[in-house]
Formats: sequence, structure tokens, C-alpha cells
Amino acid sequence: MSKTDSSTPSTRARIANFLLLCGMLAAVTFTVVITQRLSDDALSLVLGIAIGVVALLIPSLAVGGLLYLATRMVEARSAGRARSTPAPQPQVVVLSPGGAQQQPAFPWASVPQLQHSGALEGSQYQAAAQRRTFTVIGEE
Repeated sequence: MSKTDSSTPSTRARIANFLLLCGMLAAVTFTVVITQRLSDDALSLVLGIAIGVVALLIPSLAVGGLLYLATRMVEARSAGRARSTPAPQPQVVVLSPGGAQQQPAFPWASVPQLQHSGALEGSQYQAAAQRRTFTVIGEE
């Protein structure tokens, strides 16, 4: 047989088994010594505390496990949705410096477009001035 045979445990596994056996032997010895020295009432108290701790651990571990599974399911579902829906494309606004007739930046704002090249013509200026009315507040 070779030295790397998989049927024999490694040195690390042997040390771990030895330490586990020593720990179990120490726990049994400690329990026997303590139970011989304590009275019946003290033993009842210790046993009640130990059973109470175990009774609280089981449901709390179950609730923790359920919460962990629920969060994992929610994360998986949201990741699946994120992969299935493409990201929306950003809106592109093109501003041109003039020349051709320009579209309004906001289509819902129906602002009349004046056809001019620079300053307003005489008739267009008068028509625009007549549409505007100004009220000065605060002067007598």
C-alpha cells in the first residue's frame, strides 16, 4: 500500500478525533463530579435552566433559518426580474444652433414658433407687444 491511501485518515483528522474524544471525556467527568457535589434542589435548578435554554434555541434557530431562506428567495426573485427586463434607455435631447425650424424642447408646451432670422420684423414685434400686458404693482 502507498502512503497516500484514501482509506487511512490523515494526521489532522486523527488529531481532531483525539481532541473530540478528550473533550467528551472531560465533559462527562465534569458532569459526574458536579452532580455528586450538588444537592437535589441545585441539580433540579441546573437541569431546568439547561432544558429551558435548549427549548429556546430550537424555535429561534428555526425562525432564523426561515428568515434566511425567505431573504434568499426574495434576492433570487429580484435578480431574476433584473435579468429579464432590460434597462430603460436614457432620453436624448438634441439642441441645434438654429437654421432649420426647431421643435420645442417640451412637446406638451405649445409655444408658437416665430419665423425670424435674428430680430423681429416690425409687424411681428407690434403683434407680440400687443399680446403682452404689464401691471406695475407698488407704485402710486
